Amino acid sequence: MRFLLLFSTLLFFACKPNAELLQKKKIQTTTYKEDCVVVLKNVKPSLNSTYFWYKSNEIHQSKGDYSGDLLQDKYVRHYITNELAEKGNFSYGLKKGEWKSWFKNGKLKTIAHWKKGELSGKYFLHNGSGELVLKGKYSKGKRVGKWINYVKKDTTRYKKGIVFIKKIKDTTLVKKEGLFTRVFKKKNKDAKKKGAVKKTKKTPNENSKQSSFLKRLFKKKPTSKNVKS
Repeated sequence: MRFLLLFSTLLFFACKPNAELLQKKKIQTTTYKEDCVVVLKNVKPSLNSTYFWYKSNEIHQSKGDYSGDLLQDKYVRHYITNELAEKGNFSYGLKKGEWKSWFKNGKLKTIAHWKKGELSGKYFLHNGSGELVLKGKYSKGKRVGKWINYVKKDTTRYKKGIVFIKKIKDTTLVKKEGLFTRVFKKKNKDAKKKGAVKKTKKTPNENSKQSSFLKRLFKKKPTSKNVKS
């Protein structure tokens, strides 16, 4: 029994310092009321990450570094009139998991997913009436895959944040060109064959002209004796 009591006491004191690392904060401005938790621990910042931190009763954000107490765990923001405005979670100053935001009329505005302080996963944007206007996906803070804009009725594809245009090969055109090429080749072959036949075969007029020429050439000329007689 004494051993269990001693063990419990040691466990309590061992866990107490970790519990004291977290502090709840309440912030109120003329526009919003915020409830958050900060962690009293320093971490090595990443140059590409955006950190959210608390100082002088305000929440700040900066990329690559911070200068205050990092936000941790649950975060909730309300409009000054108590309507829910934003909700999500932090891990040492970095947004993580699913985050949601709302318009002042209570309609859902955005649903976003974060990983290590970067947008990563499905993203949805709604208008003030709660209708979906934009849908897509992020990876490491950049748009990827198919994005649908329901207002413009347009679909755009992204690759690492850049608009990706896929080249489509027109196979029908290739087939047509191949057919025409074969037809013209055949016609050219036929024309060449006809030309060769024309060269080898002579017309009757050409034959008669040639025979008359040969007759004149080899015709015997009359002698002078025959002329006198």
